[in-house]
Amino acid sequence: MADTKNIFANKALLAGVAVVALVGVGAAAWSMGAFGGKGGGGMATEIDLGLMPVAYGENCGFVDEDGKIVINPQFDGAGFFTRDGVAPVSNGGKWGLIDRKGSYVVNPQFDSLLMLDGGDTLLVEVGGQWGTADRKGAYVINPQFDEMGPFDPKGRALVQSGDQYGFIDRKGAYIINPQFDSVAMSGEDDMTEVVYFTKGLAAASTDRKWGFIDESGKWVINPQYTAVGQFAENGLAPVLVTSVETTENTRAAEAWEQRQQSAEQRAASWGYSYERPERPDFMEETETHRWGYINTSGEMVIQPQWEQAGGFGAGGLAPVLVGEDWGFIDAEGNLEINPQFDMVGEFEDGPGGALATVAVQGDRNSYRWGVIDASGTYKINPQFRAISDFDSNGRAVVSSGEKFGMIDASGTYVINPMYDDLRPITGSRDYFFVRGTGDAVEMGRVSRDGKELASVNGQQCDSPY
Repeated sequence: MADTKNIFANKALLAGVAVVALVGVGAAAWSMGAFGGKGGGGMATEIDLGLMPVAYGENCGFVDEDGKIVINPQFDGAGFFTRDGVAPVSNGGKWGLIDRKGSYVVNPQFDSLLMLDGGDTLLVEVGGQWGTADRKGAYVINPQFDEMGPFDPKGRALVQSGDQYGFIDRKGAYIINPQFDSVAMSGEDDMTEVVYFTKGLAAASTDRKWGFIDESGKWVINPQYTAVGQFAENGLAPVLVTSVETTENTRAAEAWEQRQQSAEQRAASWGYSYERPERPDFMEETETHRWGYINTSGEMVIQPQWEQAGGFGAGGLAPVLVGEDWGFIDAEGNLEINPQFDMVGEFEDGPGGALATVAVQGDRNSYRWGVIDASGTYKINPQFRAISDFDSNGRAVVSSGEKFGMIDASGTYVINPMYDDLRPITGSRDYFFVRGTGDAVEMGRVSRDGKELASVNGQQCDSPY
C-alpha cells in the first residue's frame, strides 16, 4: 500500500486509499535517504555519513566523523553524500552536485532535484517543470511535466501533464498517454523503490471514480468505486462502494399528516369543509459508503460491509473498522482478530513472523502504541507515543514523550529515548540521529546496539533532511 507508514485511525482512514504522491508535490519518509520536493535537493538512494553537511552561520560545508572540516562552508544548502560520492548542494537558490573534494560535478542549475540510482539519474525541476538529467547534469528528459514520480523497476515513471496523468519510459517517451485524473503509487518507506502496478494492475481514476488499468493503460476493472487500495499479494484489493437508497422521510410525512388532520378537525368544528392539498413527495436519497474487496478480475470476493478497511498484509490479514474499533479479517472476510483497537497499522513481516502496530486510548485522550502478532496477542504492550515497523535489524524506533529511542523485538530498549530524531540509514545497518533542537544540534551515526559511532556539532543545513 502507498505511504510511509500505513496507519488507520478510528474515525478516518489515514492511509491505504489510492492517493497520488509525486515529487512535484513533495515526498515524506521515515527512513533516512528519501527526500525531494519544491526548492530542495534530496535522494532516494543509499547515503554515506562519512562526510556530513554542517552549517556555519549562513553557509554549509562538510565535516568528517571527527568533526574536521573537509569541504569549506560555501553553500546555501547541502544534503548527504551517496555511496558513489556525490552530494546535492545549493547556491543562489539553485541545486547541483559536488564530489568529496568539493568540486562541482553538476553546476547549480536546478530548482529542485531528487537523486535516483545512486546518483546516476537526477529527477530535476526547472521553472515548475520536471524532467531528468544524468550525473553530469545533461538533460535526458527535458523538463516538461507538471509532476513526476521516480522510475519503477521496469523503468516507468508516473507524470502529470496538465490535469491528466500517464506513464513515460526513461527516455521520456509515453508508454501510456496522459488520460487519468489520478493514479496511485506505493513504495518502500525510503522511496528507493516505487510501485505503480501490483499484480499487473494500477489504480487509476477518471470522473471521480476509481478502477484499475493494465500495463498498456487499458481499463481492466472499469472506474466505478469511490476509492480503492492497491492489490495485495493474495490478489485482493479494498474498494469503497457508494450505494444510493431511496426511502421515505417518515418523520416529515407523519408531521404533514398531523397538520392535515388538525386542519380537518378545525374545519369540522367551525362547520366548513377542508380539502387536503396534494401530498408532497417525501422520498429522499441516502448514500451509504462501505468497503469490500475485489480480485484481479473485478469480482467482489468480500461484500461491502466495513466502514473503513485497509489492504491485506503479512499473515493474510487486513484491518477493518467495525463501529469505532479496528480489528482484522482473513481473505474470506472472517474476523480473525476482534475489533478492539483505536488505531492500527497493516501487518508486516517482523521478527518471528507477521506483526502489526496497534494503539489504544490512554489517559487524557492520548494513545499508546504496542505490537500484536497474527493471533492478536500482544508481543509488546501498548506503551509508546509512536512506533515504527520493525526493520531488517529487528529494531523499531519509538517515541516516549518528545524523545526517540529504539527497541528490540521483545520491547526492551536498545537505545533509551534521548534523541530528537532517529531513523534508519538506507543501505546500512546503522541509524542517523539528531540530538537537540534549533540551530545548534548534534548529528551522527549510532549502531543497532546503541553505540554512537560518530557525531558532529553544528547547525543543520538548509535541506529536506
